[in-house]
Amino acid sequence: MRPGSNFLILFFLCAALAALASCGHKTPLSLEAFRPPQPPVNLKAVQKENVISLSWSYAGPETIKDFIVEERYEKGTPPEKGRAGMPFRMIGKVTAAAYSRAIVFGRTYDFRVMAESGSGVIGMPASIEVPALAPPPPPAGLRFKIGNEFVTLKWQAQGKWNGKNVFYNVYQGAPGAKSKTLLNASPISQNMFDASPNPGAVTVYSVSGLLGRPFVYEGGSSGVTVRPSDFVPARPATPTALKTAEGIRLIWNSNPESWVTGYRIYKQINGKWEPDGFSSIPSYLDAGATSGTYRITAVGSVAESPFSGSVCIPPGR
Repeated sequence: MRPGSNFLILFFLCAALAALASCGHKTPLSLEAFRPPQPPVNLKAVQKENVISLSWSYAGPETIKDFIVEERYEKGTPPEKGRAGMPFRMIGKVTAAAYSRAIVFGRTYDFRVMAESGSGVIGMPASIEVPALAPPPPPAGLRFKIGNEFVTLKWQAQGKWNGKNVFYNVYQGAPGAKSKTLLNASPISQNMFDASPNPGAVTVYSVSGLLGRPFVYEGGSSGVTVRPSDFVPARPATPTALKTAEGIRLIWNSNPESWVTGYRIYKQINGKWEPDGFSSIPSYLDAGATSGTYRITAVGSVAESPFSGSVCIPPGR
């Protein structure tokens, strides 16, 4: 650049600002409006199956109109030049600090993201290099077991995939839902997971394998469906019957399942077991009764346990 050119550029820029201000601009313009935005920060990449998702944040003081996302990769590049021999090309403009695109396994992608100010000035880029690796296959043998406190998921351990340790993510969602909730705070290495029960709704649990370095590479998932009818309580202990002034009082030990909603009491009438009442606690009063034969069940959201043993207070006792 010739000597004095910076002065000339600044002179003409100031003249242009003055002309705009004299043309009725309500807000006087300044050189700040043409200051390049800062580069985005915390640029990250996550690959799930064949899609790479970029995310970043912006900490600059400027008002940002959008972000420009560019890429380059080695397709069609002479080996002696590498990716450095290819220009970047724009693949998207977004207003949110995130962008996703499909990729081809085995290629290495260079991405860069630049902020564009409200005045149309583009700042310096933030860059990231992402080798697109084939992620692990869905875990095999996924199964579940209903416990007292949890739904325990188990699957076959995958060990290593392409020489790298395999980790897992566990998700929960409704059947057919596009969005799922990630249950683990960070990728897990063991091939089992205790999930909180959801006995009132049909729930799909899914598990995917992933590689943790240099980025997160997550594959497809295996799924298993848990229904309310799967929550069958254990057989309750035989109750104890007490004859009181108010009637016959039954008491028993609580079931161990945290998801039991209560207990149904059955009474034998003319040789048949008939429902006599329901209790949310391990106690029941058959008001005014002086004799009877009883048994109980524990109740889940829809399913009942097998019958307990029966207890009898005969007439005249």
